[in-house]
Amino acid sequence: TTLRLAVSPDISRLWLGERLPRFHANYPRIDLSVTLLYDFEDDALERADVVLRYAAEPVDGVLAMPLWRESVVAVAAPEMALEAEESDRYSLVQRFPLIQIQQFSWAAWLKEPNGRQAVQHAMLITPDLVFGLEMAASGMGIALAPRRLARRYLLQKRLSLASRLEEPGSYYHALTLESNASRV
Repeated sequence: TTLRLAVSPDISRLWLGERLPRFHANYPRIDLSVTLLYDFEDDALERADVVLRYAAEPVDGVLAMPLWRESVVAVAAPEMALEAEESDRYSLVQRFPLIQIQQFSWAAWLKEPNGRQAVQHAMLITPDLVFGLEMAASGMGIALAPRRLARRYLLQKRLSLASRLEEPGSYYHALTLESNASRV
């Protein structure tokens, strides 16, 4: 049996890859076909048995299983993070260069319940989480990232938390068509 997965590049590189050897050891008779999904394409579920992605919207005919709820943190190279960690969120974005990773918006992170919004301008905008994390680790600026996917960078001390603030993010989901439910 072959299980066809379509996953975003960030999930494949920062979460799935290290889990595949254990999956293979537990299920040696299941072959995997993994393709990268850069944007949620309408036909992704037609081409894959399971799609793994962030912030899935419910759609008729699709089963969505939450994998985990992410929290969003500000990360930077250790030296920059040390300098930034005492800043409130408004002075943080005024004093330091920002890296905008599309799924994790500075505008959403900075919005307060009273509607106050800090003016922010990202010096680098990218859809690629790994690229954004690499740029932050190189000292280019502060990035918002999902804590679980940034874990390896934090453990290796390539990145540190640049703020004590941690905002709830969305869920990562496993999606499949209802018609695939009996197969997967």
